[in-house]
This record gives sequence, C-alpha cells and structure tokens, in this order.
Amino acid sequence: MTEPAEPAPVRPAARWPQVVRTIHLWASLFGLTLLLFFALTGFVLHHGDWFGLGKTVTEEVEGTLEARLDPLDDLALVEELRARFGAEGVLRELRADPEEVTLRFERPGEDTDVTVTVATRAVRVSRERGRLHDALTDLHKGERSGVAGALLVDGASLLLLVVSVTGLALWFAMPKRRKAGLLAMGLSLATLLALGAAIFS
Repeated sequence: MTEPAEPAPVRPAARWPQVVRTIHLWASLFGLTLLLFFALTGFVLHHGDWFGLGKTVTEEVEGTLEARLDPLDDLALVEELRARFGAEGVLRELRADPEEVTLRFERPGEDTDVTVTVATRAVRVSRERGRLHDALTDLHKGERSGVAGALLVDGASLLLLVVSVTGLALWFAMPKRRKAGLLAMGLSLATLLALGAAIFS
C-alpha cells in the first residue's frame, strides 16, 4: 500500500503574498471609517455653498474674576475661565501686561477671546461659533482639535500608506496582471501631472 505523499513545505519566499494580503485586508478595514470621514468632510467643504456653510454667532459675556492677578497664576486663571465663563478649546495665546491680560482659546469652529482688566479684575469674553465650514475644515486638517485631531490625521495617513504599499505589492505578485497594473499606474501619474500643470500654470 502506497503511503500518501507528504505536502511539500512552503518556502518562506512563497508566504509573503499571504502576509501582505492579510495586512492589506486589515488596514483597509480599519481605514474605511477614517477614509469615509475625510471623503465626506472634503466633499462638503468643496461644495460649501450647497450646504449653507459659513453662518456665525457671536456671544459676549462679562463678569468679575475671582482668581488673583498679582502675581498672575496662569493655571488658576485658565481654570476659572473654563469653569465660570465657558472658555473651551486649546489655549493658543496668553499675554499679560500691567493693565490687562488677554487670552485666546480655539477649538474646531469656535474662537474665544478673553480680556481681563488687572485693576478691576473685570472679564470680557467674546465667543464666535457656529461656523460649520471652519469646524469641518479644522477637523479635516486636524487643526485646533488637540492631540485627538493630530492622531486622527496621522492614523489616516499611515493607513493609506500601508494600504497603498501592500496593494501595489500584491498587484506585482500577479504576473498575469502586472502589465495592466503598470499601465493603470502610468495613466494615473499622467493624470496627476496634467492636473498639477493645469493648477500651477
């Protein structure tokens, strides 16, 4: 009785397409939501007039500060402005002189300017918000949204890079389709160059 032949061992070089295919699949799955987000925000921003973007609302708030200003305690001042006067977002600017202290807070779609008079500790808060166009722009670019926004953009960029590189590697691993892939890449590069020349001409 003839014993069944043992399967030939798979060479390490023959396994790399499977590994690359797995990486490509999971990177694509994780990146779909991020890509959808950037695609939607980019389309809405490009056609802002269709969606009525750009409306703003300005609010003014006044009051008296409880924190001491002499000497100036930056942390206590910012905490009180957040708790009592609704100053939200990232602190982008703080300037102090003998007469007044000015601060600026920013977050997607909202700017808050604060002026504190040193002598009387009077506070004036001017908040401009409701600018959907600016909010989407900030989210799309990852600006004024802190660490979370930066991680969002970096994550999407890395996922796109992984998906692109693994996709190209898989395509070149198929000899029968390699020529078609090179042709498609050539056409896409030619299109990008033509668009770049039209934009910068």
